[in-house]
Amino acid sequence: MKMLSWLFALFVVVLLTTFPRASHAAFTFTLVEVPDATATSGFDVDVTGSGTFNLADLTSAGPSTGNSSLVPSAALLGIDPSGGLDSYTGLTGPSSWGLGNQTFASSSTGNSVAILGRALELFVPSGYVSNTPLLDSATFTNQTFSSLGINPGTYTYTWGTGTNADSLTVQVGAPVPEPSSWLLVAGGMVLIGFHLARRRSACAS
Repeated sequence: MKMLSWLFALFVVVLLTTFPRASHAAFTFTLVEVPDATATSGFDVDVTGSGTFNLADLTSAGPSTGNSSLVPSAALLGIDPSGGLDSYTGLTGPSSWGLGNQTFASSSTGNSVAILGRALELFVPSGYVSNTPLLDSATFTNQTFSSLGINPGTYTYTWGTGTNADSLTVQVGAPVPEPSSWLLVAGGMVLIGFHLARRRSACAS
């Protein structure tokens, strides 16, 4: 019994330490497909954004304007209900999240934030002060990842060094476990199953 408890504890540790969790990022956009609440069928894509930015190691590119829209082919996601933005350059990251063209959000609320991966440009609310919490959301009604032309995955943009290091992550759908994680979990299950089989055999003899 003690051996079984030890194996179960080991199995739990494997689950907690090897399965990927959402990577830490100062600011994260999360996109999920949800059933359309206003229709009997179909889906919406909901976007939520939250976190902070440290702008110390970025270069100001001046004021800008934007809108609430998604352009996967340009790695552009903007939630801009207020219309006022300041732009910054100096980050690194992917230039595309798929083949989709521009789709405007059906609704949006909260703070204005945008990322344009093709130009490696970050947009924050006008007059934003580093490390001020931000929160926003948008809905693309009657859409799916496929119809928007965006590929599920994790897209990360980084900048700065040392205490000024920071990042923005665009998480499209749930993170996918690494193959090595599945192998470890499968191995743990086989080990527990083998131990149970030996116990049954011992009890039967």
